[in-house]
Amino acid sequence: MKKMFEEATQLAQTMIDDEQRLRFHIQPPIGLLNDPNGLVQFNGEYHVFYQWNPWGCEHKNKAWGHLTTKNFITFHQHDVALLPTDSYDKNGCYSGSGFVKDGAVHLIYTGNVKDENGNRESYQCLARVDSTQGVEKLGVVIDNLEIPQGYTRHFRDPKIWYDEHTHQWVTIFGVQTVDEKGTALLYTSPDARTWTCLGELQTTYTRNFGYMWECPDLLHVDGTDVFIFSPQGLSQQGMEYANIYQSGYLLGAFDLATQQMTHTPFVELDRGFEFYAPQTMLDEQGRTIMIGWMGLPEEEDQPTCVNGWVHALTLPRQLNVIDGSLHQQPLKELQSLRREVDVQHKKMQIEEKQLFSVDVTYELQLQIPTTTQTGVFAIEFGEHHRFEINFDTQVATLTRGGEYLPGIRQCQLQLEDTLSMTLYKDTSSVEIFLQDGKEVFTARTFHKQDGKLTIESSQIIQMDMTYWPLEAIEIKK
Repeated sequence: MKKMFEEATQLAQTMIDDEQRLRFHIQPPIGLLNDPNGLVQFNGEYHVFYQWNPWGCEHKNKAWGHLTTKNFITFHQHDVALLPTDSYDKNGCYSGSGFVKDGAVHLIYTGNVKDENGNRESYQCLARVDSTQGVEKLGVVIDNLEIPQGYTRHFRDPKIWYDEHTHQWVTIFGVQTVDEKGTALLYTSPDARTWTCLGELQTTYTRNFGYMWECPDLLHVDGTDVFIFSPQGLSQQGMEYANIYQSGYLLGAFDLATQQMTHTPFVELDRGFEFYAPQTMLDEQGRTIMIGWMGLPEEEDQPTCVNGWVHALTLPRQLNVIDGSLHQQPLKELQSLRREVDVQHKKMQIEEKQLFSVDVTYELQLQIPTTTQTGVFAIEFGEHHRFEINFDTQVATLTRGGEYLPGIRQCQLQLEDTLSMTLYKDTSSVEIFLQDGKEVFTARTFHKQDGKLTIESSQIIQMDMTYWPLEAIEIKK
């Protein structure tokens, strides 16, 4: 398998020049990328791992890719971190998280094993990152046979943290009950090696919200406990749950002793087409940073597959709780990608359509007074790709046309005096942040690069607009 990996990385060097390759997002050198894993900062350096199949665009043979950065602008790409080469992870080194212990970054992940009949076994494993960024596997810490009764082998995606009150390591797992109900299990350990099951996380959604919960993440932001998870098996309800699977959050208060969480209703983290399996980390500045997978399970036929790669990670986003909602804002470090301001208009009026010339990659910021605004405001940022705000209904709509999974995604807004919008356009993606990140739309956008941006309004509209062309991130080998 190591020889196969070496052959795959050599092939990546000669990969066809693909105009859909992203410029300021993390993407695989070749093959398939999915969940972000092992996010952690140590000695001023951020580690970003990700699920990676270097051998093809299918969801199998999962290894871990590994990047480090000090500023999210310049990255170092390291050798593959984990390969599915051992008896306890031979069918995939599945998702997990990172933590700092004994002066080194450690990883906890799920080892996936299947027999010849497809029967699954699940092992929870440790690994350690050394001073040269190499990774040493430390073996199994929760055996497949130690999974509690009443749960299937869909037992994975450990997210770990250290609890200062109990002086214990705590890990939360996404699991499925034998009657196919999604939930999460909490474990504690004095040393991150010997684990004791506390029980299920108790919420109003436990065992009645989908058939599986993936990638659970329990964190504390601005004095509020936040539970992020990705339930599978929800049916669409109006504008809600339009994708095959969702990722969202609960806000409230969590008690480790009772495993109880009192909370607000579930809210989707992203309203676009491609967002799943996010993971967070707390950095040395005290910021909570989240990165998601800009893709979805069972989306394996994107146009880039003909060139040997598929999927990417989202921009890194800082999380804050503001007025009872979780807000996401692109990290301030990303401002270093901006070239000089190319267009800046104060109180610009738009009536009907106005055409702008744009670069392939750019950031667009808009501020629109909404007190008396009516009608529909729209941006077209590629052939058959459109984002619009209906000020009468206060509904935001992202339309994706073309041949790849056309459709619409929508959400209800609560506009007050001003609509704020920040749009990041990469070659084949868009991320739109509304109302200081209270609502976000993320999508892949496979259209021709025509260098055009159209803004239109059914009524005369006045707005402030700032436009920056964006440089590419640098990934050093």
